[in-house]
Amino acid sequence: MRSRSFARMATLTALMTIAGGGAWASTAMGNATGDQLSVDAGVDATTDPVDSLTQQALAVQDTLDPQTTGPLWVDRSEGTVKVGATAKTSVKTQSRLADAAATAAGSGTAEDSLEVVSVKYTQAQLDQFFATLLAGSKSFDDAGLTLGRIGQRPSADAVAIELVGDGDSRDTATKVVTDLGVPADAVVVENGSKESSVNFSRADDSAPYSSSMNLTRKVTVNGQVTEAADCSAGPGVVIAGRSYIVTAGHCWELGQYISTGRSVVLPDTPTTTQKIGAVAKRSWMEDYGVDAELIALDSSLGTGRAMYTTWSDKVSMSATIKSPIAGTEVCANGAFTGARCSMTVNGDYVNYCKAQATQSGPMRFPCGLFDSYRGEGQGAGEGDSGGPIYFAASPRQYVGIITSNTGRGSAPTRCDTFADLKYSTVDQPYRACSNDVTGTTLTSILTNFSASLGA
Repeated sequence: MRSRSFARMATLTALMTIAGGGAWASTAMGNATGDQLSVDAGVDATTDPVDSLTQQALAVQDTLDPQTTGPLWVDRSEGTVKVGATAKTSVKTQSRLADAAATAAGSGTAEDSLEVVSVKYTQAQLDQFFATLLAGSKSFDDAGLTLGRIGQRPSADAVAIELVGDGDSRDTATKVVTDLGVPADAVVVENGSKESSVNFSRADDSAPYSSSMNLTRKVTVNGQVTEAADCSAGPGVVIAGRSYIVTAGHCWELGQYISTGRSVVLPDTPTTTQKIGAVAKRSWMEDYGVDAELIALDSSLGTGRAMYTTWSDKVSMSATIKSPIAGTEVCANGAFTGARCSMTVNGDYVNYCKAQATQSGPMRFPCGLFDSYRGEGQGAGEGDSGGPIYFAASPRQYVGIITSNTGRGSAPTRCDTFADLKYSTVDQPYRACSNDVTGTTLTSILTNFSASLGA
């Protein structure tokens, strides 16, 4: 099933400030049944594994000036944190980077873990090239090219462009790039292939208003209440003093009333759903948008800066959010699958915009996307859409929300944890999970809605 899950971003200018499949969705879940609850014994989100390279990269990121330094990434094959130094990067800045990495590593030296490499372009220049190419995306279409993705590739000090279709059209694409005023050596053009991604869906969890709880929409048919669709809650945000919950934009329509409860995941328990509010703002299937929507909580309700890690335990989250860093490890925490860590951020395309077909025909470019992969085990699945993606390093910091699987990893399989929700379909009588997850950055979501992280 092809992915269909994106929407509008505020402006192309906003894209320049952001460092850096298909939706897991399902409907008609009223006839679903669940297996006995099981838990992945290898995951304990209260003691998330903290990767030392990730911790060092986060420390270095806080010292960078995008106007003078190049991109930042983790090279796992060499076990190093790498940062680009340009002609504008002073020796003093390079020394400060090494000190930051050493402090994060808990040692007096970072010689073995931090490498400053010579690059041509600063991060600010790459951001500008990315915005220029995105704004000129119609030029590729006019040249007979079909775009797959446009994003940044830190390890190449370049913007990456993926072409979809038969034949090799890289020379034509390079000409379009230079005609738009972007240097040819600042862009990597490659041929890709169409992906076939499985839609993520919704899940169930009982919680106060913290991230990773279940969100569901109840529908009454012939006097009986059924679950129409389920998703997971992302962070709480605030706009003009009003509290909202973030979730994926492909989950529900504007104006639909949303509840929380555990009747689907734990079918033997009483229905304990509680209405919390309605979808008030939505970004979906519009150019340069994000796959996100905001549920306006009823006036007497609010959110906290906390995240569920089990059915009943919470942890506190930082007031500071982070952008994804190539090669670092993040955790995904949907309501169905639970917290899954040791997911490596793909450095080939970071903070990318993806060409997406619509039912009416024209292509759209959803933005703020990044991919992560878990080498062993599953990362997320149906029902996890909207749940948080975060850095496990203390203090835990939000990075984004779960959007979909990438459509480029292993084929989704039956989920191995929590309730194995059985959807009543002929071709797939189980909940599907994947080891590869596409997320939408929280930075892009906050920019799109002019919101701030909740208190």
